[in-house]
Amino acid sequence: MAKSKSVNSLDMFGNMAKLNTKPSRTKKDEGLTSNVVKKTYHVSFYNGEDVFFETELEEGNMIEAPHDKPQKASDEQFDYTFSGWDHELGQVKEDIVFHAEYQKTAHSYLVQFRIDGQIVETQNVLYGATPSAPQISTNKPDDEQYHYHFVKWEPELTTAITQNTDIQAIYSKELIQHTVTFLDEAGNELHKIFVVHGQAAHIPDEQPQKASDDSYDYQFNGWENEAKLLSVTDDITVKPIFEKVEKETVKFTEPETVTPVPTEEVISTVSFTQPQVNATVPMENVTAQEIMTPPAETVTETVSVTPKRGKVGRPATKKGIAKKVNVLFTEDTMEVINTAKVFFDGNMTKYLETLIMEDYKKNKDLYDTLAKTKRI
Repeated sequence: MAKSKSVNSLDMFGNMAKLNTKPSRTKKDEGLTSNVVKKTYHVSFYNGEDVFFETELEEGNMIEAPHDKPQKASDEQFDYTFSGWDHELGQVKEDIVFHAEYQKTAHSYLVQFRIDGQIVETQNVLYGATPSAPQISTNKPDDEQYHYHFVKWEPELTTAITQNTDIQAIYSKELIQHTVTFLDEAGNELHKIFVVHGQAAHIPDEQPQKASDDSYDYQFNGWENEAKLLSVTDDITVKPIFEKVEKETVKFTEPETVTPVPTEEVISTVSFTQPQVNATVPMENVTAQEIMTPPAETVTETVSVTPKRGKVGRPATKKGIAKKVNVLFTEDTMEVINTAKVFFDGNMTKYLETLIMEDYKKNKDLYDTLAKTKRI
C-alpha cells in the first residue's frame, strides 16, 4: 500500500488547506480496515493561459466557482466582459479544468473633425469601421488675400479607424482679384483691369479727352483716388480729372480818337496872294519861347524851295547853331509864291523838311496849278 502524502492547496474559499492525497480504498481493502476513504479530484480554473484558481475536492462534492471574477484587458479592437466558465459547475467526478469565457465588444475610438485646428464635429467610431461625413458646412470665409475652396478631408473618410484620430479639412486657395474700372468724361467705361489684392493697378496709357467749350480748354490731370490704385484692396471705379485752361481771346475794339495836346508847338503862317492857307505843324525839341524870342546868337538864312513834279527840296543847315530861316516857296520861274519864318537849331533839319512837305501836300493842287499857269 502506498504511503499517503499531504499537498497544500486552496480550498473553495481560497484558504490554504492540507488535502489528503492517500489513494482511495477499494472494496478489496475494506476487509483490512473499517475506515473508507473517498477519492479526491483536482479542480482548476484558468483565465487564458494562467491558473486563476484551483482546488481538490472529494468525489461527489459540488464544484463552486471562485468568488472573484477574472478580467481580460482590452486590446485595440475589443473590450472584454467576463461571461462565465466553459463548463457547468456540478459534482466533482474527476479532475476537471475550467476556462474563463468573455463577451467581446468592439472598441470605439474618438474621431475629431477639424477646420483650421478648430474642432467642428466629433464621432465615436468602432475599430475597423470608417467615419461618416460630418454634417457641417465646409465653407471657409475668404480673408483679405485669398478665396478658399474645400478639397477633401485628410485622412480620407474611407480609412478604417484603429485609434483616436483627428481628421483635417484641406483647402485650396486662390489669390483674390479686384476689378478696377476707368471711366471717360461721359461716365462710359474706358478701360477695365483685374488686379491681385494688395498690388498696384496699371494705369492705362490712353488718356481721356474732354471737349473744349466757349471759355475753356480742358487738360487731363490724372485720376480720382490715385492713392488707392497703389494698393488695390477692393473693386474701384475711377473718374478722370480735368484742369480748366482759359482760352486766349482776341478782342477787337474801336481805336480811341485822341486829340494830341502838344505842350510845345510852332505856328507857321503861310500867306499866298490867293488864297490864304494857315497850317499848324507840331515841332520837336523847340519851345514856344525859342520861337517868340530868338537866341542871342542867331544865323539868318533864306531857303528857297521849288516844288517840281511832287518833289520838295531839302534845306541845308548847320548843326548846333540856332537859325532863323525864311522859307520861300517858289514856282519853277523862281517867283516867290509863299513864305514862312521859323527858328530852329541843327536838330531841326528833319522838322523843316516835314514842314515843307506838309505844306506842299496840303496845297499840292495850288502848287501844281501855279506851276502850270505860272500864276495866270
